[in-house]
Parts: sequence; structure tokens; C-alpha cells
Amino acid sequence: MKDSRYEAFLKRQGVDWTYAAEVPLADIDIDAHAKDNIRLGQPLDQETVLRYALAIEEGAEFPALLLYRRGARYAIANGMHRVEAYQLAKQPRCDAYILNLDAKVDAVVLERIQRTVNIVEGKAPSQEEAIEQALWLVSHLGYSDADAARMLHLKPRIISGQRKARLAVDRLLKGAPDLTRRVVEEFGVSRLEILDSIKRDPHAIEAARIAHAARLTVEEVRELSRQVRDAASDDDCVAVLARWRHDLRTRIGETAGGRIRPPASPLRDARLYFQKLERAANEQLEGRSRSDMLQFLKQIRRTVDKKIAQLEQALAAEKRRPAARTTTATAAAAAAP
Repeated sequence: MKDSRYEAFLKRQGVDWTYAAEVPLADIDIDAHAKDNIRLGQPLDQETVLRYALAIEEGAEFPALLLYRRGARYAIANGMHRVEAYQLAKQPRCDAYILNLDAKVDAVVLERIQRTVNIVEGKAPSQEEAIEQALWLVSHLGYSDADAARMLHLKPRIISGQRKARLAVDRLLKGAPDLTRRVVEEFGVSRLEILDSIKRDPHAIEAARIAHAARLTVEEVRELSRQVRDAASDDDCVAVLARWRHDLRTRIGETAGGRIRPPASPLRDARLYFQKLERAANEQLEGRSRSDMLQFLKQIRRTVDKKIAQLEQALAAEKRRPAARTTTATAAAAAAP
């Protein structure tokens, strides 16, 4: 799509341009640009490419590329991440500003554009930054979740989920001064949405207190909320909550009332993580070519290697823990009269 920021920037640089609504990707010399000038010597951020590609498949619109003629084809002055994303999303065409520049004659101008245009458009924000910007558009400018998500290249359900979670935070904090914002926000989007499904504020707040005090998992919060919602009367809701608190009293003690996390099983964490990763991979790989699959799997391999390293550290720490407890118990026995 056209972008007034680009147009104003090019005008200040004294560059003539024309806008082309459809440029075949086959006419863009992608390999040459990859060798010459990807982020001025920096490799492409594959996470950004994948996020852009997913957003394109969701219908997001991106600022037009900046291209210029290099022989019979176009060279990229700005937009390599977007071009890679269009390829990954199997889009044969995109729009672009065609700059009236010659690589030999206007080399200095092209270098200035390549070095400064990312300041104009802003470096691609992280997903967290993009979510914050989208929520601001919704709350301050009246954008719909879908429009704000499209502007920031996100999925609409991410914005709606975050917005509902923040409303749930405000609801819980309003009725429970003993809960801090940090504690409530730590529940995460999934737990907050589940807790918010409990209609009456006192019951939702008590469920949140129990969830924090016992450090309940998402599935446990879901089951607690279901039992509260299914209760026939207020007295039954109170009884359900009281039963949960009673049954969890040992665990609440282990977590010091929510101040520390309960002992976790690295094996369980690994199983849940890789199940989630497998589902996500299957969704992304469905219907893609072998080359696309390879590109995606190479991208997530780094993430998997990092997770494996974390699990190895957790297992090593778990092996050391019994020894530490024995040492503490021995010292306590020696100090006893």
C-alpha cells in the first residue's frame, strides 16, 4: 500500500518515483540484493519474515517496496524482509515505488536511502511491541481489533485476546486490593480469559486468589472455573472454592502462598513444550512445498536447541537439589540440642 512517510522521505531526498500497484516478484533480482545489502551486512531476521508471511496470509497490507532498475530487472532499495515474506506466502506480485535512479550514477543517493529509510519506517517491532501499538490504536483511536491487527501485521485473535485479558486484570484488581497488578498479569492471557468467564466478581476474585496461591496450571484454572460456573447457587460456588482451597493447602504451603513457584518436572515441561511445537509446525507446514518446509524447520531448529539447553540446565539443577536438602538437614540435626 502507499505510504506517505516514504513519499515525504523520497521528496526530501529529491528522488523521482512512480507507484506500481502490481510488480511480479519474478522481475525482482532478489539474489543480487541478498548478496549486496541485507540490512547492510546483517542477515535476515527469519522470525520477522515468518511473522510477515503469516500476516500476509491473514490479509495484512504492507508499505510498498522501494525498487529501482538494474538492467532488465528491479533491485531492492528497501523491503527485503517483505519480499521474502511474499515469497513464503506464495504471493506472485506486490506493489512498489519505482525510483528513477541509476545504480552507477546515483550510488551515493541509493546508499543514503538504504541506510536511512528504516529510520523512517521504524525497525520492525517485536511481537510484544506490535501488540502494544495495536492495543493503543484500539483504545485511543477507536480501531477495531481486526483493523489494528492488520496495521501491525498480527492476527486479530491476538489483539482481542490481549484486550480481554487487560479488561480482566482491571476487573480483578478493582475488587481485590490485596492482589497486585504484577501478580494478576502473571496469570497470562489464557488464565485471565478463563477466570473472566466466572460471572460474579467475588467468585472470580477468590478463584484468582486460589490460582495464584497454589500456582495453578491453565488446565487446573479451567477446571476450577468450570466447577464454579456449573454450581447451582452462590452458596454452592462458595463451597466449591472452599473445597479447592482446602484440597490445595499443602501445595499453597509449598509455594508460600504464591510467592514462589512449586517444584516443576523438567520432563513434563519438555513434553508440553514439544507437543505445542509439533502442533504449530504441522499447522505451518500443511500444504507447503518441500523447500518451504525446509526453510521453516531450519528456522525453528535454533529455538529447539535453545530449549534443549534450558532443559539440560534444569535437570542438572534438579540433580543437585537432593544433595542440598541433605546437607541442610544434616546441619539442622547437628545444631539441635
